[in-house]
Amino acid sequence: MFSLACTAYAANTFYSYMRVQTGGDWSAPLDDVFIHFDYARATARGYPFQWSEGNGFSSGNTSLSYPFVLAVGYWLGFRGLLLMKWAAIVACASIAVFLGLGAKLFERFGRWAKYLLPPALLSVGALDWSLFSGMENAFHLCTWALTLGATFYVIDGACLGKGPIGRSLLAGLAGALLFLTRPESVVCVATFAVWGSLAVQKKRREAIEKAALSSKKEGFPWRVFLTMSVPGALAFVAQAIANKVYTGEWAAAGAIAKLALNHPYMTGEEKWAQYKDLLKYVVLRNTHHHFADFDATHPVPWGWLVVLAALLPFWGAKSAASRQCFGCR
Repeated sequence: MFSLACTAYAANTFYSYMRVQTGGDWSAPLDDVFIHFDYARATARGYPFQWSEGNGFSSGNTSLSYPFVLAVGYWLGFRGLLLMKWAAIVACASIAVFLGLGAKLFERFGRWAKYLLPPALLSVGALDWSLFSGMENAFHLCTWALTLGATFYVIDGACLGKGPIGRSLLAGLAGALLFLTRPESVVCVATFAVWGSLAVQKKRREAIEKAALSSKKEGFPWRVFLTMSVPGALAFVAQAIANKVYTGEWAAAGAIAKLALNHPYMTGEEKWAQYKDLLKYVVLRNTHHHFADFDATHPVPWGWLVVLAALLPFWGAKSAASRQCFGCR
C-alpha cells in the first residue's frame, strides 16, 4: 500500500502538470513516445514490427515488446491521444511490480528497509519524467524485476532442495522478455544467469557439507546457467536474423544510425574520444545535476554520495559477507 501510495502521488504530480501544459489533453512529452504509439497502432491492426502499416518490417523501434503492451490498450479502446492514458496505466502498474519485487533485496536489513525503496526511486525528478513519459522505461523496470524475482525463485528452490530446472527456465523466459524490452539488457540477463547459478552451487555445497558427504563435490550447475541464459540468447539470435532477412543488416536501425562505432567516416581515435566525452557527460550530468542540489553559480555535487553508497558493499569484511547470496530463511 505504501508503494502504491508513493507511485500514485508521483504519477498524479507528473500527469496533472503535463495536462496543464497540454490544455487537458493526454499527450506525451517526447516525440519518441509517438513512435511507440505508431508501432502499437500497426501491431493492433495486424502489422507487427511495422512503423507504418503495410510498409514492411522495421528495426527502428528501441523495444520489441513494448508496442505489444500498448497494442492491448488500443484493442481496449485507448486510441488517439488516449493511448497515452493507457501508457500511464502501464507505467504505474510496472512501477508497482518493480517496487513489490524489489523489496526482497532489502530483506536481510530488516522489515523497515524496504520502505526506503519507493521514495528513493521516485524522489528524482528526471527519473520520474523518464518513467511516466510514455516510453518503455517503466515497463523495462518491471521486466527487470520479474527476472529478479524469478532468480530468487531459483535460489529459494535450491535452498528447499527442489529441482531448479523448471524454476531456472522460468527465469530464462523472464530474461528473454527483459532482452526484448531493451536489447542492451543482454548484460543484465547474463548477470542474473551467473548470479543464480553461483547461488545454487553454494546452496548445494552447503547441503553436501551438512550431510557430511565430504567425498562428493559439487561443480558449477551448467544446466541452471544454460536454462537461465539460452532463452535470452535465442531472442538475440532471432532478432538479428529477422533484421538481416528483412532489412539486409544484422544490427537494428537505431544502432546503425546512432552508435559512433558504426560511423563510416570517423577514425578509431575520434570514436574513442567521443566515447570518453559522452561517458564524462553522463557521469557529471547525474552527479552534478540529477542527484545534486544544482545551482549554476554554486553547484553542490551531492550526487557523488550515490556513487559512494554503491561502493560500500566492497568495503570491509562485514560488507564482504553481505555480498554473499541470500541465505535460507
